[in-house]
Amino acid sequence: MKKLEGKLGILIVAMLVVCVFCIGLLSTKVHASEAYNVNMNINMMMEEFDAMIENSDENMLSSNPYDYIDNQYFDNIINRGIYALPTITEEIESSENSGLREYMLAIAAEEITNTHLNKENVYNWSNGKEWLDKWNTYLRNIPTKVDYIVNDTENTIEEKKSALNDLGIMSLPYIKDSIDAGHTEFQDTYNSILEGTAVSSRTNDNEKIDESDLQIIRSMVEEVRVD
Repeated sequence: MKKLEGKLGILIVAMLVVCVFCIGLLSTKVHASEAYNVNMNINMMMEEFDAMIENSDENMLSSNPYDYIDNQYFDNIINRGIYALPTITEEIESSENSGLREYMLAIAAEEITNTHLNKENVYNWSNGKEWLDKWNTYLRNIPTKVDYIVNDTENTIEEKKSALNDLGIMSLPYIKDSIDAGHTEFQDTYNSILEGTAVSSRTNDNEKIDESDLQIIRSMVEEVRVD
């Protein structure tokens, strides 16, 4: 009987190891697929821009990168939702340049998250590399800011809700932590941040978010906090 129990225990442990390995492998494949998708679309977009420049297209005369976001390839990146963010930041970080390509990727990240760092002077940026530095600073401060706002005893509940809302979608895992800890008064704030934001193209309802989305957001925040 003891031998049987021992064998069952070994079998259960082996099955758990296999499950963990499969989950890790699936995660790697998903990331690789998103990286391919983002890279393919940004490359196609830049090829289109190059062709327009060669043909002296008047649409390429503008020095404002935001004039170029009305583009199907740019839209394809946006439509990947949260899943595109790790690849976008990795592409900007690893690039040796800081031109239109990197700027467009930075805009894509802000469009996906509905977070516009240039609205706050402290986060002003003028190119993709600068955006990444400001973005990382913004992410690094989120958990501390959420905790401070939630536990603040001076501001009104409405002022606290407004402050949380301003932190944007990357604060959602930490707002959820606060809600789970008993601060249910911020549930409507959590919901309002999601409203109208396509968090994930993998969900049936783009205004909903699942645990995998939250985990991607949390991992991105925690990664910059470790650096």
